[in-house]
Amino acid sequence: MSGAVLSCDAGAEVKEDIQQGPAKDDTPEITGEKRKLENDEVTTSVKREKTDVEPEAQTEATPLKRKKVALLLSYNGKGYFGLQRQKTLPTIEGALGKALLSVGVITKEDEDTPQKIRFQRAARTDKGVSAAGNLVSLKMSLHVENFLEEISKVLPQQIKVQACIRTTKAFDSKNFCDGRTYSYLTPTFAFAPLKLAVTEKYRVPDDTIQRVRELIKRFEGTHNFHNFTSGLKPTEAKAKRYIISFKCGEPFVRDDIEFVQLTVRGQSFMLHQIRKMIGLTMAIVRGHCEEDVINKTYSLVKVDVPKAPGSGLLLEELHYQNYNRRYGHDGMHQSLDWTIYREAIEKFKEEHIYPEMIRSEKEEHSMMTWLTTLEQHDYDEIPAEKLLNWKYKENKEHSKNEKSSSTENPETSEVKDTKSSSTENEKDVSDQEQTKNSVELSTAAKDMVERSECMNDKNTDNKMEIL
Repeated sequence: MSGAVLSCDAGAEVKEDIQQGPAKDDTPEITGEKRKLENDEVTTSVKREKTDVEPEAQTEATPLKRKKVALLLSYNGKGYFGLQRQKTLPTIEGALGKALLSVGVITKEDEDTPQKIRFQRAARTDKGVSAAGNLVSLKMSLHVENFLEEISKVLPQQIKVQACIRTTKAFDSKNFCDGRTYSYLTPTFAFAPLKLAVTEKYRVPDDTIQRVRELIKRFEGTHNFHNFTSGLKPTEAKAKRYIISFKCGEPFVRDDIEFVQLTVRGQSFMLHQIRKMIGLTMAIVRGHCEEDVINKTYSLVKVDVPKAPGSGLLLEELHYQNYNRRYGHDGMHQSLDWTIYREAIEKFKEEHIYPEMIRSEKEEHSMMTWLTTLEQHDYDEIPAEKLLNWKYKENKEHSKNEKSSSTENPETSEVKDTKSSSTENEKDVSDQEQTKNSVELSTAAKDMVERSECMNDKNTDNKMEIL
């Protein structure tokens, strides 16, 4: 592929011309040398025999010579249960591993145990989520000529290795990443006023787009985003995340539907964080709640926040500024800069990612359907009497995420808080509706919770009367 930096040419040739000695003759050779002792003959014969077979044995047992590389990936997540490898489900990593084995740059043992080749993903994407520029790092052989072309022949069309770049030995695609950029493609009718009956023919006015830009800018900076994920307490330090920028592009029309793309860049993101920020923005613009709900979500109270559908989410780019600053100009390594691959990445998006997103909306009406659920949310602090059932709902979702996530190589840092979800497009319901469907807590369990709260309160006199 044009623009590819790494040339996977063969590094060395293995010579296998093992010479065979002449046939043994019983007639003693007449020489002027002194005849050696029998023991010397045996020793020399044994040594000669060992020398003759060593090269062949060494050739067969020599493992692949591996080097640390970074593979830049573009893929359409439709039909895959996320990026991370799972034993019984199709994933992007599963398809990539088979392709690497097929072209001969890793062994079967490497495919079965990725830890052996220091395999690491930079950012894990959930079920159905696509990526324009994700990155994995691993140790693999570089002996295959035209590696990018060869691996493209065995990969599905919706997965493409855009680049293969040599890195430092210690490079880790996740831990060395200092920024991530995501985009979200949505029909503009998602921002239409609540009282307006909209169709796919809706066209958003300029003042509405300006309103969206003002709201999403309030997410920039460092905030406590515990209400924008699940399974995280508001007092935990990892709930605080830094959003570098959040922008809204200009509307455009595809297949008679007007779309707009939101782009957010941050140091790291938690499970559902981006989808919930966008979901709350849509709810505010449509008129389901007031703007001050955003400030309330940053407080220590639990707030009911809607989650936008996952079909429009796309991992755009990973950033390695610190790595590039240290190693990109040392004369031995190349910067992890995706500018030279931009044209190829945009082409892949136009051919394999955007068409699927637009088709999904036209045929499945995922956004239009989700908008009908916004009125079921409270957009307010969850009362104490509902908090138990809300926690049950959250823990249930957290448990589902854990079951659908591979445990072979646990994530840390950015995706330590991220669990691969098998219910990406599941509609949110209000806590009251969830209470009807959830398992009822026994009276004894409720009494235990109340008793624990009373014992931890300094003013227990009045509360003990209730018990």
